[in-house]
Amino acid sequence: MTAPAGSGAPGAVGSLTRRALAALVLMPVVLGALWLGNPVWTILIAIAAGAMGWEWRRLTSRGSMGAIGWAMVALVAVVVLLPLSGRLDLALWLLAGGTLLLGLAAGMREGASHAGWLAAGILYVALPALSLAWLRDIPEAGLATLLWLLILVWAIDTAAYAAGKLIGGPKLIPRISPNKTWAGLAGGALGALVVGYVAARWIGQASPWPLACLSFLLAFIEQAGDAFESAVKRHFGVKDSSGLIPGHGGMLDRVDGLVAVALAVAGFVLVTGVAPLASDWP
Repeated sequence: MTAPAGSGAPGAVGSLTRRALAALVLMPVVLGALWLGNPVWTILIAIAAGAMGWEWRRLTSRGSMGAIGWAMVALVAVVVLLPLSGRLDLALWLLAGGTLLLGLAAGMREGASHAGWLAAGILYVALPALSLAWLRDIPEAGLATLLWLLILVWAIDTAAYAAGKLIGGPKLIPRISPNKTWAGLAGGALGALVVGYVAARWIGQASPWPLACLSFLLAFIEQAGDAFESAVKRHFGVKDSSGLIPGHGGMLDRVDGLVAVALAVAGFVLVTGVAPLASDWP
């Protein structure tokens, strides 16, 4: 249904007000937990992971949760919390075993398609959430790395939106996300480059270009994460993953790019053995 003539502006103002209020509430909570570190940060991530699991299950099961859905929510939350006991290995084993068991249960009760979506959702939620919790504990550079990561994702989204609106032009992936443009992708990458350059200068790295280039590459991963979640929603014919965050849709809608970047950065640290925000990197 379309709104009556003249009702658009008040509706838009109301939506913007809800978005602003939600951001004002959530931002201090996230930054405060990040500053305090663990266990507060990991507990917050576990709560967010549970909410994301709830959204994914409802999204891919036409609003139904069932015992399997609630087991999924419990699994991702526990997996994220386990490393607080110093057992990251146990968390990974539980994730693998729990995904397999719940996938088999979903396959027997709901069919192979549901089992595939459930297993994909568990990994999609739990691995990035584990990454965010683990990155905070990097000696000396954990806080800086996550601050850079959060600002980077915000800058990519903001710059992409601004470039897309101001420049317009050819659509990037019209069948999946009709509003995304090539100009927006370029704008997001440029915004990421600037954030990386400034961050490297801020912490006194010998050269700002390695971090700037890494940030530039992460912009494409961030946009891919955004596109993936859009594709899932389009597949199931929904606009938002939920109405959990007033004016913003659901948790998955807000962190679709963040989950991809968090996983990529954690992989980078595991492979190289150094944190991007360490003062002596590269």
